[in-house]
Amino acid sequence: MEETHRRLKGLGLNVGDITDGKRIDPAGKLIQWKIFYVDDELVNHLPAPFFIQWSEDDDKRREDLKKQGLIKFHPAGDLFVKQAIFNVSDPEEAAKQWSALLQAEVVSEGDTYTINIGNKQLVFTAGVENRLFKLIFHGAKQPEKLQLGQIRFDLLDKK
Repeated sequence: MEETHRRLKGLGLNVGDITDGKRIDPAGKLIQWKIFYVDDELVNHLPAPFFIQWSEDDDKRREDLKKQGLIKFHPAGDLFVKQAIFNVSDPEEAAKQWSALLQAEVVSEGDTYTINIGNKQLVFTAGVENRLFKLIFHGAKQPEKLQLGQIRFDLLDKK
């Protein structure tokens, strides 16, 4: 967390202080984390991400959330986000900024720029919206397309 904070400051970004957070969950367990925000707006008026570090590893946290009933089985299937698609006026520059923030390589194909983060992707395509445009979920029992407000959701059966 501290190294990421220093690195982003070194890139000239306005980053907030690292703050400690904590709360007691419904089961009486203490949950702790550290968090900081990037206070700058990125190209295309995209909001910058925040960075959070939980005191437990992700697998343990996920199991605890399942036991508490906060993560539940979805009737559409075992869904997980595979891609977040941003339609922006300058996809190359947006991808460049996000790749610097996340220390991840940009792969370009035509006017589409993709950043792979593990088995997930941030995809930047040309458009006037300058916002998150679509989320693609995998693990659906059957394919389905939904829209909630301005964001499209594609539920796919691919794992």
